[in-house]
Amino acid sequence: MNGVWKYVMIDDFIPTVKVNNQYEPIFLKVNTQKKSINIWPFLLQKAYAKIYSSYESLLDGTVFDLMNELTGASVEKLTLTPTTVQQLKTYYSNS
Repeated sequence: MNGVWKYVMIDDFIPTVKVNNQYEPIFLKVNTQKKSINIWPFLLQKAYAKIYSSYESLLDGTVFDLMNELTGASVEKLTLTPTTVQQLKTYYSNS
């Protein structure tokens, strides 16, 4: 956090709720079409919730905040229109 590594101790219990006779994670949603589901996104979210005191406090964050905190790098949003994409393709294909 703020450019400094921070160790966070968590357990591997994921908060769930029963929906249609199945237990589903409350906060993070994943593609359940796959046969195997990775647990690391749930654990990463749990660690962030612990740092910020609750899962609810994560609602105000953005993907850009997360990427900045994970990498320490500045994050920039680029909005590409179809015209811009075509211009980039033309530029890079000519160089």
